[in-house]
Amino acid sequence: MKKVFLFLKNDSALPMIQVYLNGYKGIQVFVQNDATSFSNDLSFIGFPDALFIEEAFITNDLQQSLDQISQKICVTNEEKEIDGYRCFYKKNWEKACEDFFSSLGENLETEEYSDVPFHLLKKIDSSICDIYLQISKNGLPHRVKLFHAGENIEQPTVEKYLDKGVRNASVKSSDKAQFLNYISNQMYTEMILTPTDNIVGKALDTALILLKDIGFNSTSTQLIEGVVEAMNAKLSSAKGKDLLAIKDLLNSKTSRYFKKAHLVSMLSGKIIQNMDWGTHTHQNLLTFVSIMADISLEQEEMLFLTDKKSLEESSLNEVDKSHVWTHARDAFHMIQAYKDRPLEADLLILEHHGNKNGVGFSEQIGTSLNKLTIIYRICEDFAIELIKLNEMNVDVKIMDIFQHLYIKHDKKVLHLVIEDLKKCFIN
Repeated sequence: MKKVFLFLKNDSALPMIQVYLNGYKGIQVFVQNDATSFSNDLSFIGFPDALFIEEAFITNDLQQSLDQISQKICVTNEEKEIDGYRCFYKKNWEKACEDFFSSLGENLETEEYSDVPFHLLKKIDSSICDIYLQISKNGLPHRVKLFHAGENIEQPTVEKYLDKGVRNASVKSSDKAQFLNYISNQMYTEMILTPTDNIVGKALDTALILLKDIGFNSTSTQLIEGVVEAMNAKLSSAKGKDLLAIKDLLNSKTSRYFKKAHLVSMLSGKIIQNMDWGTHTHQNLLTFVSIMADISLEQEEMLFLTDKKSLEESSLNEVDKSHVWTHARDAFHMIQAYKDRPLEADLLILEHHGNKNGVGFSEQIGTSLNKLTIIYRICEDFAIELIKLNEMNVDVKIMDIFQHLYIKHDKKVLHLVIEDLKKCFIN
């Protein structure tokens, strides 16, 4: 069994390389996102047969350990050479994997089965292929057929296994692409025919799962583009009914991620509509940013952390806090794989917490930032406070939220944006 370490940032390259390598027998993949987990795995697992490593992670502190690994593949953000490493530009990840296999000098067979996230089964009514569950039989792993091809997916059964902590189901490796594409097509069709908050929210949640599993391709981006279209259509149809649309969204049975993204999209879109320079292109851009800016965040608590103080006081462990601290930069790197993204979307995502390098949180929104970034930040802070109050089932006093924004963003130019936001609620 060949051991492969993926010491990479949690961006678009990691899930694609991981899925690619996991599809072969004789390869065991271990993922590390920071130096601590890398060092721990070296101690407990031993040195790998091969290492995929982010250029930024090659440091003097780790050099002694790195020198003992014979096969080192460096994933870079630009074409370059590094002594002792085979370097590949991030977008050429598949070529890096092929080069790795050829260097092994072995013919590795593909795995018969591939894992898929179990909670994807909550998104569909029937399956296009057989779905399996891995159990232990006589101390050995064994797969049993959970649902047959064409059979209805019984949601009580799905919920039962989720409650037991089951994280993955299995499908035949030859069926995986078709299975994921089937889910995407079904969700997209349902969203186009009935674009309610609950259905669009489910489509966004599914798209995020697919992104983490297979990266940006036609299967995952179809849903993303459909969600953007549905959100923009909601904004256009809600003219004169803004408060009702917001109330419906808050009371919908959707995820916190969707509520925040959709609310930021609605509010920023209303501000854009009232600007002399605002166009549909700006609205579409901010809608895209609202659903993609936080894609690297794994926990709902992370979505409400927008400053250093709240991050330090959160219940997150140090590794998770580090992920929040760099999530704007991580999302920026992930989005590079999406070639059809709106122009400048990646740059707005990079600076959406006020720092142009995408690391940390600025104490105050800089007035030199892109106007759209400023609008996004003001709307995000408003959305977070509104969702918090709604989740706590307390009376929402809009003016108290605005007072909070005036204090937090205490600059005249920022107060003007807050005044524009206030017009969405108070004529």
